[in-house]
Amino acid sequence: MNEKEVESLVEKQGYSNSDIYAELYYQYPIFLNVNEKYKKMKLSSKLVYMLLKDRNRLSLKNNLYDENQKIFLIFEIKNLVEISGMSKNTILSALDELQKVKLLVKRKNGFNKNKIKQKMYYLRNTSTWSHYLQNIHSWYSIIPLSYVCYKYIIGMFFLPA
Repeated sequence: MNEKEVESLVEKQGYSNSDIYAELYYQYPIFLNVNEKYKKMKLSSKLVYMLLKDRNRLSLKNNLYDENQKIFLIFEIKNLVEISGMSKNTILSALDELQKVKLLVKRKNGFNKNKIKQKMYYLRNTSTWSHYLQNIHSWYSIIPLSYVCYKYIIGMFFLPA
């Protein structure tokens, strides 16, 4: 591409400050890659977990709570197949692995209106600091991170421009 084509492409299709928030993203939890228990999981299981975390937010929005006020997910395997682009067997294997490492719990919930056994899925709450800090390598140490954040905040507000 010559310089004129590059400039034209950037002008027509480059992100502007108003475009950047128009896209939706899945959030990928860092602990899946740094915690020894989870970093050995298959990538497909990690991606399915990411999709389920997104569904968890949807359940929260739709007030899907059980009798103990715990958020649950109800989904069809075919929907995960469609969204992920993975095969049904890969999805089922990923769900099994997530249950083995206790990131996902399945609970039977009687029958739906078509007399099909319905299952409720629960994601494990992984938002505690101990969960993130467990088995994290030294380059993820909290002390240097806190120090860097502290220096940045102090620099923003108290040092001359």
